[in-house]
Amino acid sequence: MILAPLFGRTIAVICRRYTLTNKRIMIQRGLKPKPIAEVALAEIDDVRLVHVNEFFRCGDLEIVSKGQVKLKLVAVPEPDSFRAAILNRLYGVGSGQRLRSSTSSSRPATASKV
Repeated sequence: MILAPLFGRTIAVICRRYTLTNKRIMIQRGLKPKPIAEVALAEIDDVRLVHVNEFFRCGDLEIVSKGQVKLKLVAVPEPDSFRAAILNRLYGVGSGQRLRSSTSSSRPATASKV
């Protein structure tokens, strides 16, 4: 019982969520997610898949803007489909068309790391 507040704060620091909307991609942190970093889709030049861990089925994505890495998304679950979702939103591909296979939805795409 004494460690419960400490454990809750530790989890809040560790929890990370990557959210993709129709205007931006952002990194949110905490149990009540608050944005800590974001990049507008209009500013994104490329999305690179840097490191893939096949055992855990996760990987790192780098969001490139103006030749520089603006965001690094670490340990993204199923990084290929999240990258495809970002590129689909970036290039404005309609719901009937897809650049690569990914789940399409009207709600924002998210990937969480706990």
